[in-house]
Amino acid sequence: MLSDARRRALRTAVIVTVAASSVWVIPVRVNAEDPVGWRPAFSESFDDQSTLPGWCTASDGALEASYLRPDEVRVTGGELRLGLRQRSYGGRAYTSGGIRCAGATQQYGRYEFRAFVPAGAGIDATAVLWPDAGDDQRQVSTVHVRAGQLAVANGYGAGVTQSTAAGRFGDGFHLYLIEWAPSGFRVSVDGRETIADAHVSTARRAFGFTLEPVGQPAAGALPAELRIDYLRIWAYDPIGSPIASNASSAGSSTVDRGGSHWLRWLSIIAIVAALVAVVAFAVRLTRPRRPSPGHRA
Repeated sequence: MLSDARRRALRTAVIVTVAASSVWVIPVRVNAEDPVGWRPAFSESFDDQSTLPGWCTASDGALEASYLRPDEVRVTGGELRLGLRQRSYGGRAYTSGGIRCAGATQQYGRYEFRAFVPAGAGIDATAVLWPDAGDDQRQVSTVHVRAGQLAVANGYGAGVTQSTAAGRFGDGFHLYLIEWAPSGFRVSVDGRETIADAHVSTARRAFGFTLEPVGQPAAGALPAELRIDYLRIWAYDPIGSPIASNASSAGSSTVDRGGSHWLRWLSIIAIVAALVAVVAFAVRLTRPRRPSPGHRA
């Protein structure tokens, strides 16, 4: 039979082993904080509401191939939904939805949204940065997301840079990130940088979305909806960041805390050493002791 002291030692070893196992299995969370060099400005999840946030409005006006109508904009089921359908209005054969978030007008910005774009051909879901003053198209930047292509037109005042990337974007929700910083204009999809341009507009610009036809939409593709699960916007703020920021000039929109992997491995080594010490102590207490020579028969 084990003594009470030995039972306590074994119980301690088991508890430490279980606790250490949980630390071993659960990885250290990296980049959980807000990105360095950016300050949270606006955030909307569209949950438990049926109207747009006060800093955004539904667009009403003519596009090249459709007419933007407020009734094509809905907030329902925890999502912002922009519609597109064949309906004659204002000399256009289609009506579509769009929003402009003038309340989020700023110089430079980081825009993250999770969206499901229509899969049908001939439909263009677009994130837009409009100049605050005037209608200079050379200051407009657009990120066009179609079922099989990402197309970026980055206006920077002196001109417009055109870039494209192929992909499967109409197969479900994807995470999109647009970073407009002094170091460049970058677009990432699902955590991977897809398009980058060194040219940068310095004008103050508002952010928004539109959904519109491109040419003739495929048969059966309409009506269609762009579904946006959430939208987060950051303002450029390198001085207010807790860490002096060269992050935006590093070519990545996420921040890797230096030394995080080394700290994780050092923690694991310390845990293993503690486990070995506890188990060795428990084995020593529970091991049968040989009688001393003076007590032998």
